[in-house]
Formats: sequence, structure tokens, C-alpha cells
Amino acid sequence: SIEPGMTKAFSSVGGNTFATDLERVQAQITSCGPSGMTEAELLTANYHQLEERFLKAILQTLLGMRVVIAGRLGEGVGKGTLVYIAMQFKPQVRRIEP
Repeated sequence: SIEPGMTKAFSSVGGNTFATDLERVQAQITSCGPSGMTEAELLTANYHQLEERFLKAILQTLLGMRVVIAGRLGEGVGKGTLVYIAMQFKPQVRRIEP
């Protein structure tokens, strides 16, 4: 029998070394709701854990998994800024352009 929590504790052994980072970044984006997070905000929130190139790889993975969408702000302050939004908020998003 496996103690509760041990499965997750050893999940990275022999697995994707970025799985924990991927889950953290996804949670950060989701926690921002329909406004999402800009690339700059994600870099600021993760610079202790990830180099920029690894963060970009994680964002590409999340896009490929279709759990986030990316677009550019279409109006107001920051127009043209790249933003990542959790897919569950897609129906509420009106401020981004592909």
C-alpha cells in the first residue's frame, strides 16, 4: 500500500522534469481569471525557478495541450501585449486578438 501523497512525491522520478513547473505556471495563469497574465508577468513570477527559454517552452506546451490560449491585447493600456489566458475563460475574453 502507498501512503497518501507519496505518488505525487515520486511522480517526477524518471518523468518530465518540468511537470511541476508546468503545473505551477498553469495555476498562475488560471488564478488570474479572464484577464490572464502577460509574458512579462509570467517572467517576473517565475524568474527564481525558470530561465526564460524554459518558461517559453512551458508556455508552448500549455498551448499545445490546449489548456491556455494566447493573444494580444486589442484595446486600452498595453495594446498589443502578449497575454496568456486559461482556456476555461475563453468565452469571457473579448480584449484579445490572435
